[in-house]
Order: sequence, then C-alpha cells, then structure tokens
Amino acid sequence: MVEFMAPDGEHPMVPDDDDDEATAMAAVNTKMMVSSNMVAAITPMFVEGASPVGVMPGENMPFEYVSWGAMQSHVIGQGATFAVHKASIGANQEMMPTGDAMYVTCGPFECVEGEDAPALSIANSSVCAAWDPSVSIEVGKVDNDVLGRPVDGEIEENDGVDLGIVTGSSVAMKVKHVFSGVAGGRNISSTVDAAKGSDQTLAMTAVSDVILVSLDADSTDTANTDDSIICDNEYMEEDVSSRIDRPGGNNCFRLIGPGAGRTDNDASKGADYLSGWSIELSPVDADVSWGDVDWEDDPFEDLECGAADPIMVADHVDICAMFDAEVDGATARGWKPEVVFDINNRVVMWRADATAASGHERMFKTIWFDDNLNGKILNDTTGRAARRPDPDGADAGTAELAQARIHDLYDQDEDDNNIDKIWQFLTDDDGDLLASVGDLGKADLLSDTDNPRTADNETTIALEACATGVTWRATTADQISTGCGGTDGTDGTEATEQTGRVKTNPDGNADNYVDAADAVDFSDFRGCSEDDGGDDADGSECDAEWVHDVSILFADGTFGCSTTRDVTVTCEWDADGGMAQGRNALPTTFIGQGDTSNLANFLKCTAK
Repeated sequence: MVEFMAPDGEHPMVPDDDDDEATAMAAVNTKMMVSSNMVAAITPMFVEGASPVGVMPGENMPFEYVSWGAMQSHVIGQGATFAVHKASIGANQEMMPTGDAMYVTCGPFECVEGEDAPALSIANSSVCAAWDPSVSIEVGKVDNDVLGRPVDGEIEENDGVDLGIVTGSSVAMKVKHVFSGVAGGRNISSTVDAAKGSDQTLAMTAVSDVILVSLDADSTDTANTDDSIICDNEYMEEDVSSRIDRPGGNNCFRLIGPGAGRTDNDASKGADYLSGWSIELSPVDADVSWGDVDWEDDPFEDLECGAADPIMVADHVDICAMFDAEVDGATARGWKPEVVFDINNRVVMWRADATAASGHERMFKTIWFDDNLNGKILNDTTGRAARRPDPDGADAGTAELAQARIHDLYDQDEDDNNIDKIWQFLTDDDGDLLASVGDLGKADLLSDTDNPRTADNETTIALEACATGVTWRATTADQISTGCGGTDGTDGTEATEQTGRVKTNPDGNADNYVDAADAVDFSDFRGCSEDDGGDDADGSECDAEWVHDVSILFADGTFGCSTTRDVTVTCEWDADGGMAQGRNALPTTFIGQGDTSNLANFLKCTAK
C-alpha cells in the first residue's frame, strides 16, 4: 500500500515559467510525501535510465534529492507514472526491487493509483473549492409619499425602498444584476465589480439607470432620471432619533417602486423591479489553471469556476412584511382612541391617532389610511361624507371638506388637506345616532320635570351668602324671588348644606338630545335602555359599554403592499359623570368639547 501526497496548496508536478507548449516542463515536487506500509522502490517511468529511490515503512520524502521532470503536455495528457516495487535491502544497503510493480500516476493536481492520468475537473481549483461568498442586502427606509406632490415645482418621482448591498469573498467577484419578467419595465442585466474581503459595500452606479427608473405620467414607457434624491430619508448618522443606519453607507441606493410619483392616479402602472431582480456571483481569477503555457488546444478551457446560486432579492426585501410590522408598531404604541362631540355636546365620531411612538423603528415615511377600505390610495377619488371629520370649530359637523380623501397618519407632509387620524362617524348624514352606537354619549343628569323654582326640586339647591353672615337657602318659590332681605324683611332659612353640592335626578332621557330649535327630532333615540348596560334602580339607565370591531385598511401604495387590522374599540360611558371622581362629586353639566371639557367624568376608551 502506497500513497503520494503533495503539500497543501501545492501541486505534485510543479510547472516551470515557460509559456511555449513545445518546451514547457514540470518537475516532481521535491516536498511530496510518500506513505508506504513496507520497504519499497520508486522508479519514474517518464525519466529514461533513472535509478529508483527507496522508502521505508511510514511517511517519507523520497524526492528531496532528485530532479525528475516531464513535458507539461505529457503530464496533462498521459500523466507522470511511477512504478513502485516491494523491495529488500541488500548487504551493501542497496534497494533490491522484487515482485510485480504497482503504478501511481500524477497529473498537475493529484496522483492516483494506476497507469491512467487523473481527470481534470473544477475540483482541482483550490480557490473555487474554498470560495464561500456572502451577500447581505441591507434594508433602510421606505419613501412612500405616493401622491406625487410637487417638490420645487416638479413632481417627485422618487418613492421606493432604500437598500445597500454588502459582500464578502475570498476573491474578487463579478456581481451580475438580472432584471427579468418585469411587467411595464425593461428586462436587462448589468455587471459590477465587488472587491475581495469582508464588509465590502457594492457601488450600484452601473445599474442606476434601472433601479432609479421613473415612469412617464402618460404611458407605461420608462424614462431615466439623473436628478433623483437618493436615500434622502433621515438615518441615524443624521438624526439619532431615527434609530436606523443608512443601508450600505455611502453606497445606499433607492429601488423605485411601481406607481411612484404618478399624477394620473393609477398605482397599478409602473415597473416592479423588486419582484424580477436576481443577483449572480462569480469569482474572478479562480478558474482551473496550471503553468503559463498558451495552449493551442486549452485543456482547461471548459473548467470554469461556477457561479453561486442566484439570489432573489425579493426573498430578502419583503416590503409587505416590513409594512405589516410598521402597522403593528403604530397600532400597538400610538393609538389614542376617543369619542368626539360637537359644540352641542352630541356624539359625532370616534377617532384615534396611530403615530409611531418613541422608540419604534419607523421604517416607512408614512402610513396611509384609506377609510373607504378599497386599498387604492392613488386612484381613490370618491368623496367623503360632507362633514368635517375633525369637529373642533364652530361649523363642526356641517362644513364640507371635499379634498380630504386620504389620511397620512404620520403627517410627514404637513398638508392642511390631510387627516392624520383614523376615524369613523357614529351618526348618519342627518346627525342622528346610529343604532349600533346605543346609549354611548347620552348624558342624563336632570329630570325633564325638574324646576329649580320649586321647593321639591331634587336637582339644585340654590345657595346665597347674605350680608348678615348666614347662608340662605330657598325653600319656597317666594324666597327664590326675594333672596337675602326678602319682602318680609328677614333672611331665608339658614342653610344646612353649605358645600354647594349638587344632586342628580336622572330620568332615563338624554339631556343633550332634546328637540332643538332647528326642528331636529331626537325622540327616536333620546330614551335610554337598561339593555345597554345601565340599571334603572340606581339611576344609571343611560350608562353604556360600547364595543365596536372595525377593519382598518392601511396601504402605502409602494410595491402594492397593504395589510388590514381588525381593531376592537371599547368605550365605557357613565351617563351621570361619576366615572372619574365618583358619585359624591358629580358634575352639574356635561361639556363634551373644548378646554372646559369634562369628558373624563363620563368616558373611557381603549383600542386593541
């Protein structure tokens, strides 16, 4: 048993520097190790008249003092064959071959048993065998203004995702970007160079005419743009509060999304270069080679180091998953649901902020909310209800706001026509409470029969401090009209209650829904119901617990991603205002709007 082994990283047959196919030689590697299990003699069959060298059992370096060689063409074609005989040592320490020979044949890269030369293969490239490239696709923020609002008088055509590509390789690489199957775009490929080493950011200049493509507003033809502001989002190096590093550093680039910057309100148009993008890696100078001969019939021609499996970029850049996480972050941390009342203290809507809270890694420039739930931000031209969905002014509930069609929940554009809240009316077009709302918002403090000028009034105790130092309390209608120093010349009865505390006298009818001068008829829902959560026995008949499930569709318009959340809004309503302070300090009136609002006494809402 015998084995020939060249040192790691070296060849068994070492080529010289000759580039002439007719004269180039290769020598036996003098450091090649031979392992044998008995005494043996080794004779080169390719060197005429050569004397054998001997080896002892174990590992030997028998070629250390010989200079055997063969033509390089011979080594590649027939191989360099050695005859190995078992041997005995004579009286003069001479090696005496005995028995039949076994043969070992060495090619340029390895030695095998037998007289046939070992086959050449790509496995003979140590560089290829050791090549283990890496690609990291860093994802930054998504610019999703979507609407194509004018920037310095021109439409911004720059919506897309910021990316950076970082490579690692033991050798320099060619990185081929292939865009195929791109509907509405160009199918094209482009190759850029990646340097040897780890953490190498890939410059994308050579393919910028593809990834920075913008769409002509009147057709599906693509047009290149050289003035796009790339990676203009705020990153940690510019704004520490953003909590996200710029992807790829100075080699950050933006992949434009379909529908970006369109002015014709058709988000379906545009090329989706993300879904059709693959990356192919090939090593440079890593193919099989041996010596410097310029072969007429190159034996290594077909032995090219293969490319790595293609990388589908969309597998690493999941915009929809990013947007889903963004919605989770916004709804989980930023929701502040509330019920809104108009200046007449009547229910109008529920609404909630959904802003990214502090500490949330905000990936998107905004979250768009489409209250029509049709998923089409750009081409949604349908009008909203003809009432202002932010009823904080004197004309609340009646003013028209026809341009308020979409909602930017981060309000990054700070557009006066934008609504940066999630909302839903709780009334119909005439201002009547919807049946599903129940008794939510119905304040019941007084009885319709209460009269503060009667002695049996249970709602208000009229108090007045008189000049004589006593506090006067009305007990009759006459005393109400006369007060201190009444017609009989004396003060009224001294008050026993001097705190000014007010009692409530609910009667199951909503005080804030009486028939008004404008002839609005509230009779069909003014009355409260015990079925809504109250109890007539303790005067809380108008109390309510309102639970409402609503499907909120968030959509960004970039790369066509959207996601829906089923949100449960729960509101507890205390009709006599005893929620915040308890029933020993009840308010005298209900004020649903403005700086003097006392909603906390009546209402508590959560959303999840």
